[in-house]
Amino acid sequence: MTKEGHPLNISKYGVLGLGVVAALGVATPGFSGGNKYAPVADTRSCGDGDAVNWLGATTLWPPNHKFQTSTVAADGGTDSETVSIAIVPSVTDAVGGDGGANHDPDWMYESAPASGTGTASQDLALRSERSGRGEGRVYTIDWTATFDNGAKTCSSTDDGQTPFTVTVPHDMRDKKN
Repeated sequence: MTKEGHPLNISKYGVLGLGVVAALGVATPGFSGGNKYAPVADTRSCGDGDAVNWLGATTLWPPNHKFQTSTVAADGGTDSETVSIAIVPSVTDAVGGDGGANHDPDWMYESAPASGTGTASQDLALRSERSGRGEGRVYTIDWTATFDNGAKTCSSTDDGQTPFTVTVPHDMRDKKN
């Protein structure tokens, strides 16, 4: 299908570019930086139809120092409730593997929580880079969402919940024991 006839751009690498995840009712971000890995939707259920969703790649490649944008979205159980989402990214990298001051910052996002009716989303741009040392880089994205007009909170630090993670591997070779 063409871009005009379908909400998602399809390439030989899978789904890329601006599209709509119809089941979630939120738009996926435009993917930049040449990442050949398709965006995925990863969901953390918060009960009662409420959820927090990752809409983006979970592996960034190639490590070309470019930013690749993903979205974290809180999806309320009803279209009439006010929801909000706040994210806090962090990075684990080999010592000295952060690319130095020439490649700062490692991420860009609006630090203020986003809110909306039914759905709230926050874009996060992660730098596709890693050290030549070690196993690569791991971004951890902690999140906190509120639902039911602020009466209910769900967080990646709650029992049974986990943050989202994105990796920039050292290389793409298969590691066989």
